Amino acid sequence: MSALHDIIRTVTQNGMTKRELFSHFGDPNSRQHKLVLGITDDTFKTDDEAITVLYGSVDASTKRMFKQLKYNVRGKLLGLLFTMPDEEGALNDRRKAHAEALKLAAAGKILFINSYTDTAEDVLIQAVRKAREHEFFDVDYHALYNLQSHYSTQGEQRKRVDARQRMEYLMEMLNAEMNAREHFNHFTTIANTTTGYSARAAIIAEEVVENLRMLAKDYPCFSIRNKYRKAEMFRWMLHDDYEKALESVRGTIELLEEYPRFATQTLYADSYMQSGYCHYELQDYQTALAENTRALELSKPQTYNWANVLKLRLLTLLRMEDFPAFMAELRTAYEYIGNGGGTDFWREQIQLLHGYFAWLCRAMQRTGVEVAPAALEIAAQFSINDFMIASPNITADKKGTNVARVILDVMFLLIDNPDGAEVRLEALLQYRKQYLRGRQFARTSAFIHLVELLFTNNFDMQTVLDLGKKERALLNPSVKNKNCVSESFEPIPLLRTWGFAEAIYPAYAVHSSVAV
Repeated sequence: MSALHDIIRTVTQNGMTKRELFSHFGDPNSRQHKLVLGITDDTFKTDDEAITVLYGSVDASTKRMFKQLKYNVRGKLLGLLFTMPDEEGALNDRRKAHAEALKLAAAGKILFINSYTDTAEDVLIQAVRKAREHEFFDVDYHALYNLQSHYSTQGEQRKRVDARQRMEYLMEMLNAEMNAREHFNHFTTIANTTTGYSARAAIIAEEVVENLRMLAKDYPCFSIRNKYRKAEMFRWMLHDDYEKALESVRGTIELLEEYPRFATQTLYADSYMQSGYCHYELQDYQTALAENTRALELSKPQTYNWANVLKLRLLTLLRMEDFPAFMAELRTAYEYIGNGGGTDFWREQIQLLHGYFAWLCRAMQRTGVEVAPAALEIAAQFSINDFMIASPNITADKKGTNVARVILDVMFLLIDNPDGAEVRLEALLQYRKQYLRGRQFARTSAFIHLVELLFTNNFDMQTVLDLGKKERALLNPSVKNKNCVSESFEPIPLLRTWGFAEAIYPAYAVHSSVAV
């Protein structure tokens, strides 16, 4: 199942929309179509789950049929790897160059086997040139393997020795690329962990980045240097140093400019998206939005990368409280979802953003701020109760977005039904006790404690501010406590949110300095 998932992810990340993908798998009621849909939507986690849905039961017979089904689907998917939509410039050129180099190397071998040695040599030399031009080290190696055999039979020892030495170097490069890939995969496993970032994890991350740095120094090819730059960027993000992370992003863009043959639109789009994220964390929202606009323009609509950029744009617009622009982007996101787009987790995150938007509209109303009718209409389309029930992926993310989800629920109840919020508060207190220990969760823990003080002190805001002075101060982002949980997924700043809580109980907020 994982192999099919990897191929599907590859074609959708490289420009093929889901509609284009599904068009290759017949009627929506066919088992092939249903299997691809189940994998794409993460409905099928195991073979047995898929067999149960597609065949009704799991036994020896249905397992055999499912094995054949997977084989047929895999064959179609492998074919799609060669029919991915062309991208202007480097990706298409590089794909064609790789196909040409492979054909030349294979043709040279066939000619050599058939004793057309002079022609074989010319063709193999062309293959080597094409491979070196694009750093196809494996093709270069195999073409040279046949060339050095040719030189040996012709008695051209100098050429044979040169080819052999080059092959040894290429084998080193291939091993270095494999090591870099293993280091990078190890690193991203750490970097993508939403929580639990420990001192040990920091040490491992530093070791991995250093190993990649040395590989990039000793084997300065594009693929290794690019992995080092990305790992360096993620390392600084893990340390909440977005100024240095931004420097690493700029280094990646410089690398793309240095290697124009490798500089695909997708790679540029990813760099601009990461730049936008860094500016977002640095609270430079206008620049963040501009960078993400560039990323969106370079991403093919309704693809995996495009969806990630769209989510970040929504997050930025919500932080800016640019309601008209946010609503326009939200409609785009829901249109994409309506066409079957996005992973389940991505869809739930979009709904979480919609929920915070709805709460913000409601809180503004309660504090006397005029909200446009169009915004209230969009806000009214969100149901916190439905969302709490229909967000299993966020629910499973106990240390991450689930905390933001429960905070949202509590804040809705605090506005409309304070008594009902107490039950949800118990869940937040359990999360704080079980999951939110450590410096990286200081602001979230402080926010939850302040909400707890509201209940224990009968909503006497002045008492809450007196008792929670330390926690109130922690809500101010700083170098040490800048981030919230779940990879900074904080749609409304905690400080801003608490400001509304103070304003909603004006009789007690006489000493509040929070501007709402």
